[in-house]
Amino acid sequence: GNESEALAVNRHGQVAGHSRGAGAPMKHAFLIAEPGTMIDLGTLGGATSIAHDLNDRGEAVGLAETKAGEPRAFVWTATDGMRDLGTLGAASMALGINDRTEVVGGSGHAFLWTAGGGMVDLGTLGGRTSCANAINDAGWIVGVSQTGETDARGLPVTHAFLRTPDGSMLDLGTLGGEHSAAVAVSDEEGGILRIAGHSHDASARMRAVLWAVRLG
Repeated sequence: GNESEALAVNRHGQVAGHSRGAGAPMKHAFLIAEPGTMIDLGTLGGATSIAHDLNDRGEAVGLAETKAGEPRAFVWTATDGMRDLGTLGAASMALGINDRTEVVGGSGHAFLWTAGGGMVDLGTLGGRTSCANAINDAGWIVGVSQTGETDARGLPVTHAFLRTPDGSMLDLGTLGGEHSAAVAVSDEEGGILRIAGHSHDASARMRAVLWAVRLG
């Protein structure tokens, strides 16, 4: 194509993202499983798709349009192709996948999808909306949620969250401001989880953040 953007890479050097071919108005998700070979992952019947993440098994997740133009979360595997993960009643998108093919994303609320359990609503920190951005292989999930409060401009306050494998959603707080988000989580090492994201400080300046959460 004449435009492409890579959004994820795994330990094997495989890459996922989206590309638009010459003369094509819409983008399609792609996977580069081997150097020089770009696989078009297709759509769910609509015009557009984007791959946001992939795991070390070469399975990709993202957003694809249905024939009716509805945005849906998908998981793609070499065996089964692209699968519609459904919704929680709103549009959906998948943003993270681990090596157990557990998928997270957003559909009004943050969700966790598994092959055995389907799409599960993870709730919020008290506000109307939330979104899960990443999941590690032990099932720890991070993302962002409205808290139910409003800031000085009247906008919903949003905080980073950590969801434990047993289902508790923990507020990770901020650097003194009113907004934060968590976008990536490591596997446990030495009893510590490391979480990357961003937060407003007390002067409302955006800062990169690394949270270290001790387990046990």
